[in-house]
Amino acid sequence: MLTKVITMITSIDPNCTATVFGSFATGLCLMNSDIDIHVKTNDSLGLLYKLQDSLYSSDFIHEAKIINAKVRCMHVYSLCRFLFVDL
Repeated sequence: MLTKVITMITSIDPNCTATVFGSFATGLCLMNSDIDIHVKTNDSLGLLYKLQDSLYSSDFIHEAKIINAKVRCMHVYSLCRFLFVDL
């Protein structure tokens, strides 16, 4: 699933960088741990909305929710794992 999400992100904005960080990146994650992805882009809000549309069109995502916080982020829920994307 992680590869699919990163592929979606970079297909929307080929100039962005997507970096996995946190416990998943260090190998310290548990079965129910989230996956943190930092995405550096010039248009974070535009990317979020396009990514949300792409995720809802996919066959592995249950919900993709944009969170209006100081740092724009999205919570993505799949059938097998919780994914948190921090932009």
